[in-house]
Amino acid sequence: MFSLNRITSLLSNMNEQDNDTGEMLHPPSSGEGLRWRAWPCPECSGGFSPIGVLIRRAEASAAILRGSPEQIAERQVALLQEWVGSCEHTTESLLSLPEIAEGSEHVVYLREADACVFKVTKPGTFGESYFLKNNLVHQRNCSPLDYLIRLRLWRKVFGSAPIDLGVTECGRILSVQKFIEGELPTQDAVDDFWCRPASLM
Repeated sequence: MFSLNRITSLLSNMNEQDNDTGEMLHPPSSGEGLRWRAWPCPECSGGFSPIGVLIRRAEASAAILRGSPEQIAERQVALLQEWVGSCEHTTESLLSLPEIAEGSEHVVYLREADACVFKVTKPGTFGESYFLKNNLVHQRNCSPLDYLIRLRLWRKVFGSAPIDLGVTECGRILSVQKFIEGELPTQDAVDDFWCRPASLM
Protein backbone atom coordinates (compact mmCIF):
# COMPACT_ATOMS: atom_id res chain seq x y z
CA MET A 1 0.00 0.00 0.00
CA PHE A 2 1.20 3.51 -0.82
CA SER A 3 0.57 5.74 2.20
CA LEU A 4 1.94 9.13 3.09
CA ASN A 5 2.58 7.96 6.66
CA ARG A 6 4.74 5.11 5.40
CA ILE A 7 6.76 7.39 3.13
CA THR A 8 7.14 9.95 5.93
CA SER A 9 8.35 7.24 8.32
CA LEU A 10 10.94 6.06 5.82
CA LEU A 11 12.17 9.62 5.31
CA SER A 12 12.35 10.16 9.07
CA ASN A 13 14.51 7.07 9.46
CA MET A 14 16.74 8.24 6.64
CA ASN A 15 17.10 11.65 8.31
CA GLU A 16 18.11 10.02 11.60
CA GLN A 17 20.75 7.99 9.82
CA ASP A 18 22.05 11.08 8.06
CA ASN A 19 22.16 13.03 11.31
CA ASP A 20 24.27 10.27 12.83
CA THR A 21 26.87 10.90 10.15
CA GLY A 22 26.57 14.67 10.37
CA GLU A 23 25.03 14.92 6.90
CA MET A 24 21.68 16.29 5.84
CA LEU A 25 19.38 14.33 3.55
CA HIS A 26 19.39 15.76 0.04
CA PRO A 27 18.23 14.34 -3.29
CA PRO A 28 21.22 12.81 -5.07
CA SER A 29 22.00 15.16 -7.91
CA SER A 30 24.86 16.85 -9.65
CA GLY A 31 23.02 20.10 -8.97
CA GLU A 32 21.84 21.07 -12.42
CA GLY A 33 18.72 18.91 -12.31
CA LEU A 34 17.18 20.74 -9.35
CA ARG A 35 17.52 24.27 -10.66
CA TRP A 36 14.48 25.23 -12.69
CA ARG A 37 12.39 28.13 -13.97
CA ALA A 38 8.63 28.31 -14.21
CA TRP A 39 6.81 28.77 -17.49
CA PRO A 40 6.47 32.46 -18.41
CA CYS A 41 3.90 34.61 -16.63
CA PRO A 42 0.61 35.42 -18.44
CA GLU A 43 2.00 38.79 -19.55
CA CYS A 44 5.10 37.32 -21.18
CA SER A 45 3.60 34.04 -22.43
CA GLY A 46 1.38 35.83 -24.92
CA GLY A 47 -1.46 33.55 -23.85
CA PHE A 48 0.38 30.44 -25.01
CA SER A 49 0.98 27.25 -23.05
CA PRO A 50 4.18 25.22 -23.55
CA ILE A 51 2.23 23.00 -25.95
CA GLY A 52 0.98 26.05 -27.85
CA VAL A 53 4.49 27.47 -28.15
CA LEU A 54 5.92 24.25 -29.58
CA ILE A 55 3.02 23.78 -32.00
CA ARG A 56 3.27 27.40 -33.16
CA ARG A 57 7.01 27.00 -33.80
CA ALA A 58 6.39 23.73 -35.65
CA GLU A 59 3.82 25.44 -37.87
CA ALA A 60 6.36 28.17 -38.64
CA SER A 61 9.16 25.71 -39.38
CA ALA A 62 8.55 22.03 -40.10
CA ALA A 63 12.26 21.42 -39.47
CA ILE A 64 11.47 21.35 -35.75
CA LEU A 65 9.77 17.99 -36.28
CA ARG A 66 12.39 16.50 -38.58
CA GLY A 67 15.33 14.29 -37.72
CA SER A 68 15.83 11.58 -35.13
CA PRO A 69 13.69 11.57 -31.96
CA GLU A 70 16.73 12.74 -30.04
CA GLN A 71 17.32 15.67 -32.42
CA ILE A 72 13.65 16.66 -32.24
CA ALA A 73 13.72 16.54 -28.43
CA GLU A 74 16.88 18.65 -28.34
CA ARG A 75 15.34 21.36 -30.53
CA GLN A 76 12.13 21.44 -28.52
CA VAL A 77 14.02 21.66 -25.22
CA ALA A 78 15.98 24.61 -26.60
CA LEU A 79 12.74 26.33 -27.64
CA LEU A 80 11.19 25.84 -24.20
CA GLN A 81 14.30 27.18 -22.48
CA GLU A 82 14.37 30.18 -24.82
CA TRP A 83 10.69 30.84 -24.08
CA VAL A 84 11.21 30.54 -20.33
CA GLY A 85 14.25 32.82 -20.49
CA SER A 86 12.22 35.51 -22.26
CA CYS A 87 10.15 36.20 -19.13
CA GLU A 88 11.61 38.87 -16.85
CA HIS A 89 9.09 38.14 -14.10
CA THR A 90 10.26 34.65 -13.16
CA THR A 91 13.55 33.66 -11.56
CA GLU A 92 15.44 30.43 -11.17
CA SER A 93 14.27 28.27 -8.26
CA LEU A 94 16.04 25.49 -6.40
CA LEU A 95 14.19 22.28 -5.61
CA SER A 96 15.70 20.83 -2.45
CA LEU A 97 13.54 17.93 -1.28
CA PRO A 98 14.13 14.27 -0.36
CA GLU A 99 13.95 11.76 -3.20
CA ILE A 100 11.35 9.03 -2.64
CA ALA A 101 11.42 7.11 -5.91
CA GLU A 102 13.03 6.77 -9.30
CA GLY A 103 11.55 5.14 -12.38
CA SER A 104 12.47 4.75 -16.00
CA GLU A 105 11.24 8.25 -16.83
CA HIS A 106 11.24 10.39 -13.65
CA VAL A 107 12.97 11.10 -10.39
CA VAL A 108 10.36 11.77 -7.69
CA TYR A 109 10.57 14.06 -4.64
CA LEU A 110 8.18 14.64 -1.74
CA ARG A 111 7.21 17.89 -0.03
CA GLU A 112 5.82 16.48 3.19
CA ALA A 113 4.22 19.70 4.48
CA ASP A 114 1.40 19.63 1.93
CA ALA A 115 1.79 16.08 0.56
CA CYS A 116 2.92 17.24 -2.86
CA VAL A 117 5.00 15.06 -5.15
CA PHE A 118 7.41 16.69 -7.59
CA LYS A 119 8.52 14.73 -10.64
CA VAL A 120 11.39 15.68 -12.91
CA THR A 121 12.07 13.87 -16.15
CA LYS A 122 15.41 12.16 -16.50
CA PRO A 123 17.89 13.86 -18.84
CA GLY A 124 16.80 13.44 -22.45
CA THR A 125 13.88 11.20 -21.45
CA PHE A 126 10.26 12.09 -22.24
CA GLY A 127 8.69 8.66 -22.48
CA GLU A 128 8.20 6.20 -25.30
CA SER A 129 5.51 5.52 -27.88
CA TYR A 130 4.74 2.41 -29.87
CA PHE A 131 3.42 1.93 -33.39
CA LEU A 132 2.81 -0.79 -35.96
CA LYS A 133 4.90 -1.00 -39.11
CA ASN A 134 4.68 -4.00 -41.42
CA ASN A 135 2.62 -5.71 -38.72
CA LEU A 136 5.48 -5.38 -36.24
CA VAL A 137 5.51 -3.27 -33.07
CA HIS A 138 8.13 -0.51 -33.14
CA GLN A 139 9.19 1.90 -30.41
CA ARG A 140 10.40 5.48 -30.55
CA ASN A 141 11.46 8.00 -27.94
CA CYS A 142 9.02 10.81 -27.30
CA SER A 143 9.68 14.54 -27.48
CA PRO A 144 8.83 17.22 -24.90
CA LEU A 145 5.72 18.03 -26.98
CA ASP A 146 4.62 14.39 -26.86
CA TYR A 147 5.21 14.35 -23.11
CA LEU A 148 3.23 17.54 -22.42
CA ILE A 149 0.31 16.35 -24.58
CA ARG A 150 0.33 13.05 -22.69
CA LEU A 151 -0.09 14.93 -19.39
CA ARG A 152 -3.14 16.72 -20.83
CA LEU A 153 -4.67 13.45 -22.07
CA TRP A 154 -3.89 11.84 -18.72
CA ARG A 155 -5.87 14.57 -16.97
CA LYS A 156 -8.77 14.23 -19.41
CA VAL A 157 -9.04 10.46 -18.99
CA PHE A 158 -8.32 10.11 -15.27
CA GLY A 159 -9.42 13.51 -13.99
CA SER A 160 -6.09 14.02 -12.23
CA ALA A 161 -2.54 14.29 -13.52
CA PRO A 162 0.75 16.00 -12.76
CA ILE A 163 0.77 19.71 -13.61
CA ASP A 164 3.85 20.79 -15.56
CA LEU A 165 5.54 23.73 -13.86
CA GLY A 166 8.62 24.57 -15.89
CA VAL A 167 11.96 23.35 -17.15
CA THR A 168 15.41 22.92 -15.64
CA GLU A 169 18.57 24.45 -17.02
CA CYS A 170 19.49 21.08 -18.51
CA GLY A 171 16.11 20.58 -20.19
CA ARG A 172 14.22 18.38 -17.74
CA ILE A 173 10.51 19.08 -17.27
CA LEU A 174 9.27 19.51 -13.69
CA SER A 175 5.71 18.70 -12.66
CA VAL A 176 3.74 18.42 -9.42
CA GLN A 177 0.77 16.47 -8.12
CA LYS A 178 -0.80 15.53 -4.80
CA PHE A 179 0.45 12.37 -3.14
CA ILE A 180 -2.01 9.53 -3.87
CA GLU A 181 -2.60 6.90 -1.22
CA GLY A 182 -4.13 3.49 -1.88
CA GLU A 183 -3.64 -0.07 -3.03
CA LEU A 184 -2.20 -0.92 -6.41
CA PRO A 185 -4.96 -2.19 -8.75
CA THR A 186 -4.89 -5.72 -10.06
CA GLN A 187 -4.29 -6.32 -13.76
CA ASP A 188 -7.91 -7.45 -14.11
CA ALA A 189 -9.09 -4.13 -12.64
CA VAL A 190 -6.88 -2.21 -15.08
CA ASP A 191 -8.19 -4.25 -18.03
CA ASP A 192 -11.77 -3.69 -16.90
CA PHE A 193 -11.22 0.08 -16.67
CA TRP A 194 -9.87 0.36 -20.21
CA CYS A 195 -12.70 -1.77 -21.59
CA ARG A 196 -15.28 0.73 -20.40
CA PRO A 197 -16.38 3.08 -23.20
CA ALA A 198 -16.42 6.05 -20.81
CA SER A 199 -12.69 5.67 -20.14
CA LEU A 200 -11.92 6.54 -23.74
CA MET A 201 -14.04 9.69 -23.88
